[in-house]
Amino acid sequence: MPTLKISDGAAHIIVEVLGYEHPAPRTVEDANWLRCEASAKVHGFSGSISASLRVGEFAEFLADLQNCSTGRARSAAFESMEEWLTLRADFSTSGRMQMKCMLAGQSGSMPSLTFRMELEQNAVGDLSKSIAEILRSFPERLTVKTEI
Repeated sequence: MPTLKISDGAAHIIVEVLGYEHPAPRTVEDANWLRCEASAKVHGFSGSISASLRVGEFAEFLADLQNCSTGRARSAAFESMEEWLTLRADFSTSGRMQMKCMLAGQSGSMPSLTFRMELEQNAVGDLSKSIAEILRSFPERLTVKTEI
C-alpha cells in the first residue's frame, strides 16, 4: 500500500492510502476520494485518524514540491478539503525545509496535533517519490461508468 512518510528523526507523520473511497463511483466528484489512515507522533504526543483525501490534493502537493525543487517557488502545501491534514513546506535560502504539520480528528471540538519539523532539502526527493507512487497506484479518474 502506498505510503507518504515525513520524518526528521524526532517526529513523523505517516499517511497510508488504502484505496479509492468509492470503487464504483456514480460521479466524477466521488471518483477521486481516497481512504487513508494518517498518524503522527512528536515528543510523546501522538494521534491517528481515518481520513478521506482527494487524488488532486496529492497531485497539487507534488507539483508545488517540484516547483520548489527547481527554485520557482519557496513553499508547497497539502491542504485537505475536509481539514483532516495540512502540510506546509517552507524552504529557506540555505536549502533547509521547515514542514508544518497538522492532523485533525472529527469528534467534538476537532482535537488536533500540530507540530513542525526541520528537514534537509534532499528530503524533497523522497517525499516527491512517495507522492508519485500514490498517484501511480491511484490515478485521477476523469470518467465514471454509468449503468444503463
